[in-house]
Amino acid sequence: PRDAAHAALVASCGVLVGLHADGATEAIAEAALARRAAFCVVPCCVFPRFFDDRATPAGGPVKTTDDLVAYLAAKDPRCAVTPLAFEG
Repeated sequence: PRDAAHAALVASCGVLVGLHADGATEAIAEAALARRAAFCVVPCCVFPRFFDDRATPAGGPVKTTDDLVAYLAAKDPRCAVTPLAFEG
């Protein structure tokens, strides 16, 4: 969080959720992991040129949504991936 007010807001949340969060997806996951909170993200856009330092668990570049999911899931053993039963 950028300031004390945002930090307090995040700290007061029981769960952090990001649906189509674009560039904030990784920040949501990291904020939740840092405070050992639950989180759910539904990634969409990968932005491989904007986040060119990301690498898949196999060491390749993160270019697809599946790559991004693998990258995020590899951040912590507590992360789990669950497919949703709908498209969109």
